Amino acid sequence: MLPTILGMDIGGTNLRSGFVDERLGLTGFRIHSSQQFCGEHAVERLADYIRSEIKAWGTVPTAVAIGFPSTLDRARKRLLSTPNLEGLDDLDMVDELTKRIDLPVFIDRDVNLLFHHDCHANHLSGQVIIGCYKRFVAILANFGCYCNFRKWLSELVRFFHAFFFIHFFETSPI
Repeated sequence: MLPTILGMDIGGTNLRSGFVDERLGLTGFRIHSSQQFCGEHAVERLADYIRSEIKAWGTVPTAVAIGFPSTLDRARKRLLSTPNLEGLDDLDMVDELTKRIDLPVFIDRDVNLLFHHDCHANHLSGQVIIGCYKRFVAILANFGCYCNFRKWLSELVRFFHAFFFIHFFETSPI
């Protein structure tokens, strides 16, 4: 059996989870309402869910990776603010979950994980890569551009050779 990671995306509406192996094969994909993991005792509810998925699929993952729609601390261990999900503010998510499930836990912003997926899936590399996701801009220190919603912006950015400060995301109805 290949080593696997339990990947979870906790969005404002749904939690999506599944086991991903080193060949990027996906098994055990499920979708649940995010609201059932929020509120009081959110960490324990997530730990219970992870334990139930491990039991249901008979797969003990090497680690658990979770994307949150949250502001995280620099170390990517603590949820600082999660505006759309009650009970997920100011939580030491990595240490608390690791203690409860006895597996390594990694967290990041959901959009950062999406950006890295898009770079990998679209074979993007270079010195600067800019990913545009509605009102969020992700930048890597390589040159190139990927925009999942505005192809013309991708073409436009190719011609610039300076640093970009994109302010219109705050005010435009993209």
